[in-house]
Amino acid sequence: MPSSALLSTVGALLGMIPQGLVLLTSSVLAIATVRLARRKVLAQQLCCIETLARVDVLCLDKTGTITSGRMEVEGTYPLPVEGVGFGVDSEEAAVPVDTTVLDFALANVARATSADANETCQALLNYYADRPVEVSEPLSVIPFSSSKKWSGASFAQGSYVMGAAQFVLSERVFSQVENRVAELADTCRVLVVARVDGFTPDGDMVGEAEPVGFVTIRDEIRTSAAETIGYFNEQGVTLNVISGDDPRTVSSIARVVGVPGADAYVDATTLDTPAKLDAAVDRYHVFGRVTPQQKRELVQALKRREHTVAMTGDGVNDVLALKEADCSVAMAAGSDAARNVAEIVLVDNDFASMPAVVAEGRRSINNLQRSASLFLTKTLFSMGLAALCIALPPYPFEPIQMTLINFFCIGAPGFVLGLEPNNARVKGSFLTNVLKRALPASIAVILAAALDIFVARVFGFSQLTLSTMCLLTSCAASVSLIWRISQPLTPLRVVLFVFVVAGILTGVIGFPELLSIANLSMGQMVILAVIVVFTCSVFFKLATMMDSLKPRRRHAATGFGRGVRVRLGRGGGKVSSTGSTAERFAKRVAADMAQRREARTVREAEARALEGVTQAQPKKKKGTGAKRSRVTKSAQGIKVSMPSKKKK
Repeated sequence: MPSSALLSTVGALLGMIPQGLVLLTSSVLAIATVRLARRKVLAQQLCCIETLARVDVLCLDKTGTITSGRMEVEGTYPLPVEGVGFGVDSEEAAVPVDTTVLDFALANVARATSADANETCQALLNYYADRPVEVSEPLSVIPFSSSKKWSGASFAQGSYVMGAAQFVLSERVFSQVENRVAELADTCRVLVVARVDGFTPDGDMVGEAEPVGFVTIRDEIRTSAAETIGYFNEQGVTLNVISGDDPRTVSSIARVVGVPGADAYVDATTLDTPAKLDAAVDRYHVFGRVTPQQKRELVQALKRREHTVAMTGDGVNDVLALKEADCSVAMAAGSDAARNVAEIVLVDNDFASMPAVVAEGRRSINNLQRSASLFLTKTLFSMGLAALCIALPPYPFEPIQMTLINFFCIGAPGFVLGLEPNNARVKGSFLTNVLKRALPASIAVILAAALDIFVARVFGFSQLTLSTMCLLTSCAASVSLIWRISQPLTPLRVVLFVFVVAGILTGVIGFPELLSIANLSMGQMVILAVIVVFTCSVFFKLATMMDSLKPRRRHAATGFGRGVRVRLGRGGGKVSSTGSTAERFAKRVAADMAQRREARTVREAEARALEGVTQAQPKKKKGTGAKRSRVTKSAQGIKVSMPSKKKK
């Protein structure tokens, strides 16, 4: 026969091991992945399921997300050009008389750049597929880039570019057509087509671009976009639309699908300083003319505000933001780079799958939090009892008795609660939420066991009687925990609760010898009943106190090497060295002074930024006055200039 010391040691060790928790976690996440796969959603990393369940800000790329990515030419709008037959009095060939310069330039630039055709280029190719426009052999080709916002090509008939008017035309020329661009951009994407003198070896335009007309491209809005946006609005998720298109076009589409705050938009070309961009994050939810670098900076600004940010996109220009976001979502039809860096890929390219993804994440994480509290309860009270029994031996539980607790109080309810539907929003830290549920039950069990040991010593109860009393008081605390985490009750949870109670009673009454349970006298049963009531009362009191605690704000702290201490509290967080008291005091004073200086500098910068963003906000003008900000091109990239005074 094994000695009592050996049995006590084994019982203590078995209680400390959260048996089945790893299996439960793996099973829940694996099942979530399978369910998402059935909805044509590929989860490339399991951790993204939890992250997406906690998302409170969702950044959307317009093209391919709100819209289907399929574009069509809505119309062409030629401008009067002097000398339609360019090249008549020069060495250049002439544009055919029966073809407008706009149609010639659009058709041939699209054909010249078709090797790397994007959706806009493909729409132009489809539009001119059945139209008789002369094909000219390109002499040089400048493919589209997200930094230049235009593409171009040179032909015997001249050199032409097409792209965003602000980036193609000079300030003087753009002021002449600004009202027309604004009128067309209210519903469609607008591209200007212009004639230039040629291109430099670096791919920059030579000479001042002369507009020959406009073409409007219509994005097809997904039929399910409004419903999907409505779901996120109901769930309290903030939506930001970030696009490289004209902000007026982006705002118009965002209004159609119901994005809150879509009427207020900002042109990202005016956000030429980090302070302006940081201030714009708090004021706007629609961003147009955003460069890939700015997309990443917007995500970083949101994360600095302690938001959990998800980013959707499908193009190469979205890769930087996708990598920076807490959770990245890409379309399967998008670029290879976007799919490779994304944690979730929508195989059917349908943004309507996003609510199902969020719901699956919430089900998994909420249920894991509840089930994990059952496993950790046994671990915590076993550790506490082991420490207690060093001073007051022996350890009260026998290994066989843990079988009853493991199956009816942990295993069965843990797996049932871990797989049931749950769409509640995930709040707080996972570990904090688990401990807030597990600690009250663990403390109640430890106090009850201490009381059992005291009573057993006073009345001279046997070791078997003591083990039985500790087992039943532990089961009472566990049943109380199951009752509390099962709120609100559903038919499934009621059946589960009845099963747990009936299983414990069956084991105690029907198999006392197998489970090493003693036959208690009437007096012992009365004492046990009193301790059970005490245990349950302590549990519910502690649980109520835990629920009343306000969740702490998350504070990020980083450090390298040893000697870093992190303190978190409801009033804030501090990071200090583990050196001497004098060193910590000196560092704390220096850090406080630096923090005050930084806060003062930030307030001043934000005040200037708010003023700058307000001035840069595009407004409708009564006349044809010049725009207050100007974006010009240079060999180094994009240059933004701001005037010194505001025009009325």
